[in-house]
Amino acid sequence: MDLIEWNEKYSVGSGGIDGEHKKLFSLINDLNRAMGERTDKGAGEKILLSLLEYTEYHFGNEEEILAKYSYSQLEQHKIAHKGLIGKVKELMDRVSRGREVTGDMLMLLEEWICQHILLVDRHYSEELAPYLRAE
Repeated sequence: MDLIEWNEKYSVGSGGIDGEHKKLFSLINDLNRAMGERTDKGAGEKILLSLLEYTEYHFGNEEEILAKYSYSQLEQHKIAHKGLIGKVKELMDRVSRGREVTGDMLMLLEEWICQHILLVDRHYSEELAPYLRAE
C-alpha cells in the first residue's frame, strides 16, 4: 500500500511540475515499501539518495520556471526549498551513519511534500496560473 497517493488537490496547473511532484510521491512510496520489506539494509539509503537527488533536480526546475515568469515570492520560495533539502540531507546523514529509515522519517517526508505543495506551491500556482498551463 502506498503511503501517499497523488490526487488533483496537489496539482499546481503545470503538467511538467505535477509530473515531478508525482515522481517525488513515488520515491517516498518506494522508500516506504523498502522499509516494510526490510530485505536490503542498503535499499533505504539508495532510495533516500535518489529522493535527495531528484528533489534537488525538481527544485532547480521549479525555480527556473518561477524566475521565467517573475514570481513575486521567488526568494522566499528558494529559502523554503533550501530548508527542505536540509531536512532530507539530515535524514540521509542519519541513515548513512547506520540508522534505519523509520516510520517517523517517512511521516516527515510525507508531511514535507504534501504541505509544501498544498501551502507553499499553491501561492505560485494561483499567481502564475495562465503561464503554468503552457509548462
